Amino acid sequence: DLMSVIKEIKDSLVEKIENLATKSDIADIKHEIGVVSNEVEALRFENKQLKEEVEKLKRDKEVDRKNLMWLEHQTCNKKLIFKGLPKENSPRNAIIKACKDILKIETSISSAQKVFERNGKMSVAAEFESTADVAKIFQNTKKLTGTAIQIERDLMPLKQEKKKIFLHLKKKILNISRNHKVMVRDDRMKIEDKWFSWSEDNLMVCGKENGAKVLEDLYGEEVKSLDLNYENILKIIYPKN
Repeated sequence: DLMSVIKEIKDSLVEKIENLATKSDIADIKHEIGVVSNEVEALRFENKQLKEEVEKLKRDKEVDRKNLMWLEHQTCNKKLIFKGLPKENSPRNAIIKACKDILKIETSISSAQKVFERNGKMSVAAEFESTADVAKIFQNTKKLTGTAIQIERDLMPLKQEKKKIFLHLKKKILNISRNHKVMVRDDRMKIEDKWFSWSEDNLMVCGKENGAKVLEDLYGEEVKSLDLNYENILKIIYPKN
């Protein structure tokens, strides 16, 4: 009946009115929204600062890495390995004699350590006072012709690794063809007048050119059979036991 309908409408209106927010409620909600907004903004600012600090740490780490590499490079520039020296009780004296009697030069040695000995011969790792001493030694290595003595740089582990990889490739290349002169010097390989090295991404390059393409130009299609993947060659050189 009509009274029932009116009652239902009244009850519905009362419920809706009870659910309506008061001015005080709205003010509280606005206040809470403002607080949340401020907190979000503060978090954004903090996040931005953290990102900047992380980027700075990355840059500082890279600078430290480069400085360490530079120091290691400077130290290694003064280090040499003498192979095939006549056996001596003093490794230092063995090098002094080789420099004085064979190379005909005077040098200043910081340290010398025997690393190998066999059949009356020994290998000695030495560090010299300056790179000028090292340069002077290499300028006179032709005088070693006819002797059992060999002199090479004492390379950093990474450079030693790259040198071994190029020595491996040298053998493979010479099996393909001996038409070109191939030599390995420190951590680089030279074919005729072209120098090959490894990029930071461990890709073989020849200057700014693709190393594999330059090898193909020199040796033709047959060189494509060579595996020039840095990691694959490492696995051959250092097989897992």
